[in-house]
Amino acid sequence: MQYLYEVAITKQEGDAPGREFWEEVQVEDEVKKFASQILDQARYHSRDIDVLVQKYALHWKIDRIAAVDLAILRSAIAEMLFIPSTPPVVVIDEAVEIAKKFSTMESGAFVNGILDKIKQEVIDGKNDAKNDAKNDAKDSHKI
Repeated sequence: MQYLYEVAITKQEGDAPGREFWEEVQVEDEVKKFASQILDQARYHSRDIDVLVQKYALHWKIDRIAAVDLAILRSAIAEMLFIPSTPPVVVIDEAVEIAKKFSTMESGAFVNGILDKIKQEVIDGKNDAKNDAKNDAKDSHKI
């Protein structure tokens, strides 16, 4: 989340922000590998993830969402859609707790509402929508 926040605030692109981030953060290799998977998916699918955020953040324009909340949403959505090893309810619970800790008092409910709606409509029972999102993401990155 810190990395996505940094990228959002500084508008940096490419691999430089990632290299700099991991030089400053000391974590176990296994944690770094898992976090890198989430970050890679969040960056690779950023357009598609932002479309979902915009769709489910009713009455909010994406550029008006707090940078911390947006970073939390982007990483959680990437994990729910593209890293199936963690159950979506666990991802949502973690995202809500992070939002409560690092953002505003209302952020937990805001993040929960968006992620829960994505879980219900995109992941649960609507596997076609999930596959469409994955396929759209793959198609949008073809050369």
